[in-house]
Formats: sequence, C-alpha cells, structure tokens
Amino acid sequence: NDFQQCTQVASAMVTQLGMSEAVGMRVIGGSGGGSGPFMGRDFMGQGAPPASQQLRQLVDSEVKRLVDEQYKRGMTLLKSNMYLLDQ
Repeated sequence: NDFQQCTQVASAMVTQLGMSEAVGMRVIGGSGGGSGPFMGRDFMGQGAPPASQQLRQLVDSEVKRLVDEQYKRGMTLLKSNMYLLDQ
C-alpha cells in the first residue's frame, strides 16, 4: 500500500542514501534481512555494520520526520489547488 511504500522509500533515504543530516552520510545495516550478494551485500557478508539501539531510534525518528513532512506538503498542495480538482 502507499503508506508502506512511502515508509520504505524514506527508510532507504536515511539508511542507504545518506539523505539525513541527523544520521549522516553512511550506510546503516544490521537488519540481516537475508538478502544475497546481488541485493547490495558482498559475498563474505561484510555489509554495513549493525546499528546500535540509539542509532536505530534516530533512524526511526528521521524516517517519521520525512514521512510527516511530505504528508503535510502533499496536503498543502492539494488544498491550495483544490479549485483545479473541482473543475
């Protein structure tokens, strides 16, 4: 669904693409999601190091912040252009 996809994109922005000033430009791993070497992990299992609990909480708060900001942005755009939708 849309909320799930939005959360996944925001999570990738923070944990894989370094698009959070609070977390910084680094790859954060530790999920152990069983992904193979063709899904971003190397052959020896030496992917990103596991994240601490504090870092995971920071990532979660950044993901929530991104999702909330974009939700507000979307609602503002819809409300300010409602006249176009009514045509």
